[in-house]
Parts: sequence; structure tokens; C-alpha cells
Amino acid sequence: MPSPIEMAAVFERIRAAVVQEATRPSPYDAQQHAKNQASFTKMVEDICKDAHFRPDMTAEDLWRHVWQKIRYAGFKAEYVNEEIRQLTPFFSDFRALNGAEWSFDPWKIAHGKAVREFLDKNGRFAGVRYSKLSPKLRKILTCAALFQSFPLGVRPLTALLGQDYADPSDEALWRTHKRLAELVGYTTALHVMMDIGFNCVKPDIWLVRLMCRLGWIENALPAASTDAFIKKNYQEPRVAVAVINCARKIAQAMDAWHPEAALREFDIVMVTYGQRVTHGQTNDGITRSLNEDLPVERITEWNPSSEIPKRRQHIESADELCTSCSATGLISALGSPDTDLQRCSTETSITQTVAHSVKSE
Repeated sequence: MPSPIEMAAVFERIRAAVVQEATRPSPYDAQQHAKNQASFTKMVEDICKDAHFRPDMTAEDLWRHVWQKIRYAGFKAEYVNEEIRQLTPFFSDFRALNGAEWSFDPWKIAHGKAVREFLDKNGRFAGVRYSKLSPKLRKILTCAALFQSFPLGVRPLTALLGQDYADPSDEALWRTHKRLAELVGYTTALHVMMDIGFNCVKPDIWLVRLMCRLGWIENALPAASTDAFIKKNYQEPRVAVAVINCARKIAQAMDAWHPEAALREFDIVMVTYGQRVTHGQTNDGITRSLNEDLPVERITEWNPSSEIPKRRQHIESADELCTSCSATGLISALGSPDTDLQRCSTETSITQTVAHSVKSE
């Protein structure tokens, strides 16, 4: 098992690869690359700013976390981000999700009008793009009913999570998790808790797979595990505990961009490295999945001044023409030697500038 310092060093390499490589546009354009990097680092900043305890959190803000995390469960962020944008007019106010029209019939016989329209994608939902999975809708409506029943004078966090939600002990964390998981599901509950400042990460398939492959949770999920075995076991409590405990150690040892929310930073960077990206799409500055080109267990083969090894095998002859910047190895296989010579120093300086600006804020 690597030490926390060793794991933190690997994480920082992963983060650098995400900033430099996952934001790279194709065909390459230095100005667009810089914009993509700025977009990604701004997204990380915004998420981390929100990931801290606020005992006075409003019901509206807490509701936003709950219903949106239900939508994210099991889907790629690039899809759900757009889905949430389109569904927000319908679900942003939990008070509006009441009455006969929002009645959900478990037997699927007597749904209310709004529920039928949602499931059939007609009426008010005609032309709106989203997943119509009924279990997600049912969870949202169940949570909305609970929010509507919050006692007057009781803070929303207490009403939803219980009197002891702010207890820093792990025992209290898992008690809180159990209450929330009964409403939204095991991993989604940890997603909500992470985003409102609990001392945890969300052990979804993307994060668990990467940490497994790196040998960071060997006692719970060996690095040699098959993908099928990982998928079957990633939601086991023992795996979640191992992932969270390991992430905490890394967060304490790493050079965080956002020390006040290091766990949230760790989670979003790791998931960004591993999650698949639809070819030709850019989401929060991310243009590609690095884990497909460079499996995370080979991350030590990459360094911040070179392109991922898998791609370098196609450009060895071009590298010979770039002796003045051979250490950077950033020549594109399809670009002209003259253009790529200029590109080497440009791309490296972009990454350094972004990293410096994040650390300075």
C-alpha cells in the first residue's frame, strides 16, 4: 500500500494531466486550449466553493443538491448537465411538486397528469430531452413531499438529516448517510453529503475503478480485479469505507488548489480523468477521457511537459525534428513540424499559467 504522500504525488500528476491533456482541443488551437483549461479550473473552483458546511443552508439550496444529485446517479455528467438545465423550470421548487397531478402510483395505473406527461414525454415535457426513468422521478417526488413537511422553525439540514448531522465522528456520518440513503440511494446520498461539506467523497464506479487500479484500496478491492468484479462490488459498504478513508489521507497530504474543500477537489479531478467523454463534445472544458488513452495505472509514464505516451508512438519521427523542445514532446501527429515547434512552448506555458492562477486565488 503506497503512503499518503506517494498517493498524493500520483494524484497531483493526474490533476496536471487533466488540465493539460483532457482539455486539449482537436485539431489543436492554443487559444481554445487556454479557454478550455480556464473553464475546467473555474468549474472545480465553483464546486469547491459550495462544498462546505452551512448550518443555515436554506431549504431551496438543500433541495437543489438533492434533486439534481438524483438525476446524476448512473449517468455521465456531460449528459446530466444539459438535462438539469432543461428540467430546472419543472423541479427547482419542491413546493410546486404536490397535488393530484404529481401523484405517483407505484402500480403505474393511476399516475397524476404531470407524472404521466413526464413518463410519456408529452404535454409540458414535450420537446424536453431527459431520461424518463420512473425510479428517479419517484425519488424526487418522495423527497419533495418530505421537504414540504419540514417543521417550521427547524433548520432544513436538521429536518432532513437529523439532530446529530454535524457530529464529526464517522459513526454520526454513517448514521446520517443511512437516513439519506433510504430516500435517494446509497451512492447518491454520499454525493449529496460530499457536496454540502461532509468529510467524504462519492464512491461511484468511476472513482472506485481508478482507485482500485492504482492499488489504493487493495484490501477492499484488489488492483487485479476484473471490470466485471468492480462493477459488481463497487457499492459494497466495505469498498465505500476504504475509498473514503483513503481519499481523506490523500486530501491531507496533497498540494490542494482548494484546501478548504480538498476532498471535493480530489473527487472531481479523479472522476474527470476516468469518465468517458462523447467524441466531439466539450463539457466544462473537457474534450476527452484520459483513462481511455492512458489507463490510470500508467500515469507515471506521463509528465506535465509531455503528451500521453500512447499518442507519442505515432509521432516519433516528428519528435526528431523538435530537438530544441524534445523534453516537451507536444508535437501533434497531424500537424506540420514548423507549427508544432511553436506549439511545444505554448502548451507548456498554458498549463503553468493555469496552475499558477488557481494557486494564487
